[in-house]
Amino acid sequence: MLALPSAARASAPPLETFEIQTYVPSRLWSTMAWIPDAVEPKFGTRRRLTYGGRSWRGIWNPVAVGGPSAAWAFKSGWSGGNGPATAVLSDVPVTAALRRRWTVVAELYRDADVLVVAAGHPACGGLTRAQANAIVRGRLTDWAAVAPGASGPIQVFYPSAAGDGESHFGVVRPSRGTARLPYARGARPATDGGVGAAAGGDPSVAAISTFSRVRGLGGICAVPLDGVAPTEETVRALTYPEAFPVSYVRPRSMGKFGLALYGAMARLFKTPAFKARLAGYGVLTS
Repeated sequence: MLALPSAARASAPPLETFEIQTYVPSRLWSTMAWIPDAVEPKFGTRRRLTYGGRSWRGIWNPVAVGGPSAAWAFKSGWSGGNGPATAVLSDVPVTAALRRRWTVVAELYRDADVLVVAAGHPACGGLTRAQANAIVRGRLTDWAAVAPGASGPIQVFYPSAAGDGESHFGVVRPSRGTARLPYARGARPATDGGVGAAAGGDPSVAAISTFSRVRGLGGICAVPLDGVAPTEETVRALTYPEAFPVSYVRPRSMGKFGLALYGAMARLFKTPAFKARLAGYGVLTS
């Protein structure tokens, strides 16, 4: 006897590929490139998505693409609604101009770039934002020029994982991948951005890090900028000058299949497990 497929099985819709290409700026890559995979980290798992009375079954296959900046991410991710599903993990405010093409699926957390020095360093009294940026880029090279009571050359450190330096304080990786990051000449890469050297009491060190990585650490201070210290309150309110929001953003123009994909991500972001994982990185979630 020959077994024939049931009518229900014969009419089952074909498997789709549930893929969103998420563009991730350098500042977020080393810590947050996992977010596109979080909805289904195990490749090959079958899922069903529904939206507007339609249903699709398929395999989730997320893609994270790293690059220099949010500007690059928005430019690379824009397909005009005609290409593959895309998203941006944005580390800049989504302005009115951006909202003509993009819409925020969820604001995920807030964080801030910080300049870190040894506890008790004269710079702990505060610098201007312009001075901090000049130190980061090497336009100010001696502590005596910015911090009364301090003297000597400034040694800048910046975060780097596996030799791939992160972009902070508006520093943008050049389009040529082998080019030097435009930090101060002689700036050193370090996995912790030089925070350990500052905590060790080296008065020459200007370490570049993020608030999430240093809050609660002893032996250091995160330098106030323009009279505002980086604290949970000032970072959450974005009143500290180098604070930034991180959002998951999709194109505005979207068909039902795309809306089903992004709906799955939106539901993920509301789960306690996802929020707990984010909080484990020290970032400020709502």
